[in-house]
Amino acid sequence: MRKLISRLSPLGLFVVGLLLLMFAAARPASAGDLPLRVFVSVLPLKTFVEKIGGAYVDVRAMVRPGYNPHTYEPTPHPIAALTKTTLYVRTGIPFEHAWMERIRSVNPAMQVLDARSGLDLRDMGNHRHVSAAEHDGHGPGAAHEEAGSLDPHVWTSPPLVKQMARTIRDKLAEIDPIHRQEYTRNFDAFALEIDALDRELRALLDDLP
Repeated sequence: MRKLISRLSPLGLFVVGLLLLMFAAARPASAGDLPLRVFVSVLPLKTFVEKIGGAYVDVRAMVRPGYNPHTYEPTPHPIAALTKTTLYVRTGIPFEHAWMERIRSVNPAMQVLDARSGLDLRDMGNHRHVSAAEHDGHGPGAAHEEAGSLDPHVWTSPPLVKQMARTIRDKLAEIDPIHRQEYTRNFDAFALEIDALDRELRALLDDLP
């Protein structure tokens, strides 16, 4: 092969190189070549998925900057983008109670991950904790009427963020096992950041009643 290439004229080398480039461009991409399309409910979750997924994920938030997740109504553009989405990560914010079934129906093959899985949700009205499953067992609005208001802002607690990040890591590894080690390494690095932030916050707040 080397002898054949050495005999080619500069023009011949150019033509061979061009053909190789055209062949590479025409070759269909494998699943491992493309990042996973992931939609999340709110921007903080976008950061979490990006921290863990790195270059292997393409993450978009349903609720755009400047919009209230309590009253948000998805526009046609993000709903249409769900047709090419592999994973939707939800947190149970108010708009999802009304829209979740429609979100699922756009792409029945899309997997849905509840980032609150395994978390204790804080009932701000009755000052107790309930599971995500218990919360979702109520109809839309019933949780507010019967059990007080559940705090949906689970991303503001470093320990809860660490639990959610672990859940996200496991789901990404399940969908894309080829990059399991990268997801694990990224999670470990992110967990160190979360622990450092938690220590900093506790040092600032521990003396307060």
